[in-house]
Amino acid sequence: MIGLDLEGSRVGDAVFSGATFIRDARLSGTTFTGDARFDGTTFASTAYVGGTTFTRAARFEGATFTGDAWFDYATFRGNDVRFDMVTFRGDARFDMATFRGDARFGGTFGGVASFEGTTFTGNVLFQGTTFTYAAWFVEATGLESAVLEGVRVRVPANMDILGEFPPYWLLEAGVDGWLTLRRAAASDLARLAARPEGSCTMPWSVCPEHGNTLISTGGISRCRAPECGRTWGYGRDATPCAELATHRLVDVEGNQALVCDGHALAARSELTGARLEPLTP
Repeated sequence: MIGLDLEGSRVGDAVFSGATFIRDARLSGTTFTGDARFDGTTFASTAYVGGTTFTRAARFEGATFTGDAWFDYATFRGNDVRFDMVTFRGDARFDMATFRGDARFGGTFGGVASFEGTTFTGNVLFQGTTFTYAAWFVEATGLESAVLEGVRVRVPANMDILGEFPPYWLLEAGVDGWLTLRRAAASDLARLAARPEGSCTMPWSVCPEHGNTLISTGGISRCRAPECGRTWGYGRDATPCAELATHRLVDVEGNQALVCDGHALAARSELTGARLEPLTP
């Protein structure tokens, strides 16, 4: 198929399984009163699905989005919403969308994955999901019990490109050089609540003196710098940083973050083109 234009329409059962849309798919404002089947579909250009209502099943498993996919303000009312085994090669935006039933995500987010202000009411699975670029979950709700097994997060070349995950999801160093996600335990939440005002904004901690030199095993972290020997009785590299912010980190695109001495040290050695500005007391 060349393209798809159902903007503002009211549609019953819709089966586009395995179809290929070469041009834009325009579904903004559409109401699907029956099942919407897009499993195995290829969207070769931009998919506009903002403000769409899916009354029953919304099946996108195995779909490929080559361009950007806009699901902002969409409403998923059914209990069978599937985005598992999906490939998003561009940005995927679900900002302010509402999921009233169960929702499954998986596959690969190759561009920005944005769930800012998204509301989840039912069970949510991100099992096996790979985030290769920034993932934003600012003010997303209903993710406290989300299934996160097998989630992988690419270690960013620029620190700001990590995005922002819910405060009750914690990043950990993976064995393959990627980061993993897990839900926070009660002890983790206590440490988060105790973070002082003016703390570093990085979602993981480093050695305050030597930077990105932590090793964690069995819930204990230590600095591997020979002259240090510091240890912490928790997975420090999986806990948002609570050190005092002392520098403003500005990347090559102008994005900014407030960081501590340890993260500033790591940025100097690991980030190309970044600028560090000391904060004025």
